Amino acid sequence: MNRMNVIVVEDEARIRRGIERLIEQNQNEWSVVGSYADGQKAFDGIRSTNVSFDVLITDIKMPKMDGLQLIESLKKEQFVFLPVIISGFDDFNFLQNAIRQGAVDYMLKPINRMTFAEQLERLKGKVVEMKGQIELDDQVIYSRQIQKLSELIWMKETDLSQLQWVKQFPNGTYTLAYISMDDPQLNKHEDKEEQAKKLEAIEKELDHLRVSQLDHSKFWWWRGDHLSYWILLMEVVESESQKEYMNQLHQSLQKQGSLSVALSDSFEELSLIPVIRDQLLSRIQMRLVLGGNRIFSPGTLESLHDPNDESVIPNDLYQMVQHLSVTIEKVDLVQMDKMLARFFVNLQQCESAHVVMKVVQFYITTVYNQVVSNYEWKSSPLEDVLYQIKKAANFEELKSIVLNWTRAIIKSKSMSENEWSPIDRAKEWIIDHLHENITISKVAEQIHMNPNYFCEVFKNETGETILDFVTKKKMVKAKQLLIQTDKKVYDIATEVGYKDTKYFSRLFKQYMGEVPSRYRELQKNV
Repeated sequence: MNRMNVIVVEDEARIRRGIERLIEQNQNEWSVVGSYADGQKAFDGIRSTNVSFDVLITDIKMPKMDGLQLIESLKKEQFVFLPVIISGFDDFNFLQNAIRQGAVDYMLKPINRMTFAEQLERLKGKVVEMKGQIELDDQVIYSRQIQKLSELIWMKETDLSQLQWVKQFPNGTYTLAYISMDDPQLNKHEDKEEQAKKLEAIEKELDHLRVSQLDHSKFWWWRGDHLSYWILLMEVVESESQKEYMNQLHQSLQKQGSLSVALSDSFEELSLIPVIRDQLLSRIQMRLVLGGNRIFSPGTLESLHDPNDESVIPNDLYQMVQHLSVTIEKVDLVQMDKMLARFFVNLQQCESAHVVMKVVQFYITTVYNQVVSNYEWKSSPLEDVLYQIKKAANFEELKSIVLNWTRAIIKSKSMSENEWSPIDRAKEWIIDHLHENITISKVAEQIHMNPNYFCEVFKNETGETILDFVTKKKMVKAKQLLIQTDKKVYDIATEVGYKDTKYFSRLFKQYMGEVPSRYRELQKNV
């Protein structure tokens, strides 16, 4: 097995060095990964380095922070370890408290070499047992997390009030990926045994990547619909880029056939997953334009055009697109209508449908990159309109799609520039609709913001996530109803958007300190 890591905390330097030497004599099985002169230095050092350790050997009586305070503080920070106490003969009361804090053994000063070796041997078995239990607990937690993530992907809309479980995930920067075979219709005709082998090979590779990246990332994967998978990746420390992970995976999975990967931007709030899911399902449609068997990241959209490729985009149309983007940015509606009319006349004169499609794609991506992305509000997903034009039956339908998309941009841009405080308007809408199903997409739609960007702006301006704000407002409204009315708890839960009364009661207790019925009773006695 791997060596077991120990941290030693003792204010007497002679004793501390002696313990370190005794541990080093068993260096094939034990390793000292930290040594500190007092509890406060130990706590600060362990928390700042996030060092992994199995056993904490600490003196009880130390300046600044004693051993019991150190154990309690580290446990509050979610460190899992076995505490061992160093004490004198007159520290019996301290030892009792240490046992209550979970200490598994104690060492009496002066440290006896033979006794210490016996204690290390006993500790070894306890460490093995602890690691086995941690691994089992991690597997249970992982299975529950996968179930929640899968439900979040499958459900069309998810009320924010049902997303408190996302707080069980670690804080960090996440990326979501969608993997899909490029020709599922063809794969449906495969022999069932052959298809099962293919799925087994894909899932084995996903498991391998998950295990191999555990040192510097967290990795969740689960099945989507027919021959597709979802991956949630959290970067713990700065190492390879998320796209590099996907490149490795894509190369490995290509052995099972042609497949494409849609990769999201980085995000921090897991409550955004339903929004990002829709973006990735739309982004994967880019294979209809660019071809499959590749990774479609947000930057892939920029590859749709090359201003220097005159063989694809005629120079006159290239110049018109540039002028149009400037006119749209200025919201010059009269000039824009005139230029669009000339643009479509020239476009209709192109010799091939291929050139027409490339010019329209160039127009849309240029306007998006030069106009839309320069503003906080953002437009509707770019992939949606690219998919629509790909499906246009004739030139008139293509023209209609482009015009409607352009006018929608102008409308959104005008509203964004003429209205004050979109976050305040979002808050007002939430408060007025606490009884309804509230999703990030619904709230963002009210203020014409991209949902991802809305979450970022909301947190920056308010200091809390949209999930926390919605939940807090629901709890405040519930508190008012409990105090001011005689309504049943079930009716109050429904009035603030919770169908499950037990879930509502647990959440209320987290925020208010008591379950609703007890809270009401206490308020009556005030």
